[in-house]
Amino acid sequence: MALQIELDQQNQVIDANQRFMDEVTASRAVRQHKIQELNRRLENLEQCKICYENYDDTDHQQLAVNPCGHFMCKKCCNIMITKPIPKCWCQEKMSRLMRVYA
Repeated sequence: MALQIELDQQNQVIDANQRFMDEVTASRAVRQHKIQELNRRLENLEQCKICYENYDDTDHQQLAVNPCGHFMCKKCCNIMITKPIPKCWCQEKMSRLMRVYA
């Protein structure tokens, strides 16, 4: 009888360890997914959302649009502000542009 109790206790420990390992594995997968998502977002910050050109120090300088805070290059901003009602690609009215310094 004592042997059965000890065996049951060991099985409970094994089950608890397995649940813990499953949680750790799931946690790693979640962290890895978040890292991949952040890397993807970081890559997207390096190019204009309209023309998909990489930002540089000439025509494709990175500008921030107020009040929405989206980014686009200088070339695309120049095209947008020539419209009768300048709007960001999210359709928010453009009230001010700010150069982004890296």
